[in-house]
Amino acid sequence: MPSSTPNDTTLAYKRITELKDKLNKGADFSTLAKEYSDDKTTKENGGELGYFTSLFPNGFYNVETAVYKLKAGQVTDPIRSSLGYHLFKVDDIRDARGEIEVSHILIRTKKDDKNSETIAKAKIDSIYQLLTRGENFEDMAEQYSQDKGSSLKGGYIGFFGINRYEKPFEDAAFGLKKDGAYSMPIETSAGWHIIKRISARPIGDYENARKRIEPKVKTDSRFDEAREVLLEKLKRMWT
Repeated sequence: MPSSTPNDTTLAYKRITELKDKLNKGADFSTLAKEYSDDKTTKENGGELGYFTSLFPNGFYNVETAVYKLKAGQVTDPIRSSLGYHLFKVDDIRDARGEIEVSHILIRTKKDDKNSETIAKAKIDSIYQLLTRGENFEDMAEQYSQDKGSSLKGGYIGFFGINRYEKPFEDAAFGLKKDGAYSMPIETSAGWHIIKRISARPIGDYENARKRIEPKVKTDSRFDEAREVLLEKLKRMWT
């Protein structure tokens, strides 16, 4: 990939400031993202990235700092990263969820095929009815689930946290309050699912979190920045 030139950088900054000006005048963030964003993976859904928790990826400490200062509905000023210039909007803020361990049954659908969607919905509803009558979830998953990666394990997926799966799947899984409970049929882009909660792993205490995060911080660019700030303070103290 060819490296960017000073002219490219100037044009990119001009574009991002023009977009921020449009937002300040009342333009819709999602509409602008669909029309102007160069991020092909998110522009179709209006720039939505889902929920994030710290730490952001290495090299994005300035983004993390800016985003965590915002309230829901607010948009950052233009921010530069190694990828280019960004505008971030905070759509919502919620408590961290920890991790949850689940199994699922999946009946796939074909995109833009109404007949496929109708058949899949009817099939998942019939499986759900069997479960409510006492049939074993793992047996149903092995017999009917079309997720080949998990069906032979009784539908077992394992533990996951935020942003691993689509929002409807995540919300349904974390909405299950008891081990052994299962959801009503829910739809994602893959098809129709029934999700069973096996266990939940809540957010750990501070000491455990510190042990997990500290090694990441020491290999992140923010550690170098913090060290430089400390050195500057020491220099001022000694001069």
